[in-house]
Amino acid sequence: MSWRSITEADILNRLADGEWEDLESAGETTGAKARLPGILVQVTDQIREAIAQVASNYIGPAGTLPPGSIFHACTIARTALVGSQPTNEGETTPRQREEREAWDYVKAIRSGSITFTNPTPPVEPSSGAYGGDKLLRF
Repeated sequence: MSWRSITEADILNRLADGEWEDLESAGETTGAKARLPGILVQVTDQIREAIAQVASNYIGPAGTLPPGSIFHACTIARTALVGSQPTNEGETTPRQREEREAWDYVKAIRSGSITFTNPTPPVEPSSGAYGGDKLLRF
């Protein structure tokens, strides 16, 4: 699979209804300075930096992440987004576990336990021609 950017929709789809309502009432989607675009850049850079720390890893195009890291990147971004809003709600145990697993994923990348290789370009099939002649003559 191709590397891709994480999107606002990736994060917003991970929010509970109550969190979405809190963001709307705090101005995330109307008028106030949106925090999510900056958070997406920061999280993407953080995971790309972890990948780059292992010399043998392949780094995809700027601003993109490998597909397997999107979930973990979204978890970190969601935590940062929700944490940037005024709320009285605390993290739930599943959320704490998800965040811990996301950071463990980043640590595993840094340690080299998870690696990323450059996708091999497809090999063109042989044309069967030799010297311009489609028949091999011996």
